[in-house]
Amino acid sequence: MNGNLPLVLPYRTYDGRLTFPLCAKCADNRQQQPCTHRERERSWLTGYTHVELNYALERGYKVVDIYEVWNYEKWDPNLFRSYVNTFIGLKQQASGWPDGCASEMDRADYLAIKKILNEKKIYE
Repeated sequence: MNGNLPLVLPYRTYDGRLTFPLCAKCADNRQQQPCTHRERERSWLTGYTHVELNYALERGYKVVDIYEVWNYEKWDPNLFRSYVNTFIGLKQQASGWPDGCASEMDRADYLAIKKILNEKKIYE
């Protein structure tokens, strides 16, 4: 298993935790040791948008099976943007500053980087 893949696809464990694992079985079992599971044991079944799937495939992920595809003739990347941004903002406010943002300078740097990412439409 390639432990160097970026963790980009969300997976909800059997006990309800949202994780970004490379192995579903390790996530479900909260396993901390290196993964020794086979490909089918690592895989999971869920739904993703083409944006998430393409992003993961570009970074080395592998799709084993496809069960269903929904094709929409029109695509609007802004459809839920304001809704999602509102609730992400509320979550960030409730969570407080991220680790490493202890000083005012750290916080100013963090906000400056977020502003640049938003202007360039590069999202965390």
